[in-house]
Amino acid sequence: MRSSIFLITILLACFYSCSTDEDSQNMESTEQEMQEVVVDRTAIPDPVFEAYLVSINADDVVDGSVITEQLLLVDQIVVDDLGIEDLTGIENCPNLYNLWLQNNNVSSLNVSQNTKLQFLYADGNNLTSIDVSNLAVLEKLSLRNNNLSTINITNNPVIELLEVSDNEINAISVVDNPSLFRLDVTNNPLSCIEASEEQINNQNLNWTLDADDTVSLDCN
Repeated sequence: MRSSIFLITILLACFYSCSTDEDSQNMESTEQEMQEVVVDRTAIPDPVFEAYLVSINADDVVDGSVITEQLLLVDQIVVDDLGIEDLTGIENCPNLYNLWLQNNNVSSLNVSQNTKLQFLYADGNNLTSIDVSNLAVLEKLSLRNNNLSTINITNNPVIELLEVSDNEINAISVVDNPSLFRLDVTNNPLSCIEASEEQINNQNLNWTLDADDTVSLDCN
């Protein structure tokens, strides 16, 4: 009888020990898995811009970054007159179609990943260049009062409005933009706008040029 009780005690002790070891291993494995889950975040270096993202519920606190997945919800950004200097982070807003940042202090703007962008208004900033070659659905582009020396809209076939007055642009071609109805190139050091024959003959276009500017099939 005593031998049986002793044997049962040994078996229970072994079972408890094995269960404890297994539970401990499971807990360690769970903790390790939790540590390995890394939430992808996007840097937002401009606190004013991040505060805007908080205001539209794309972020929860101004801490220099935002959960990248949250930026999928952002389809419009309107940040006029806020003193923003840096819009880093918008490259991870793939659904952005409307961007207004007039009268800020932005000197560099990367919209190469915002391929759904249709409307871009960035008047009154410090831009020296901008690449819109990936924006095939861009309809309206306003960049008045910047420091641009060139603007290339060759890959924007549906653009209807281009306003680039008060820049440093010395050459421009709109040959590949048959839908361009509104054009303003005043107060730039250019003298010739290269256009198609159809555009030149269209008297209904709302194009604003300096008095000494000409429109030609070939400006070379």
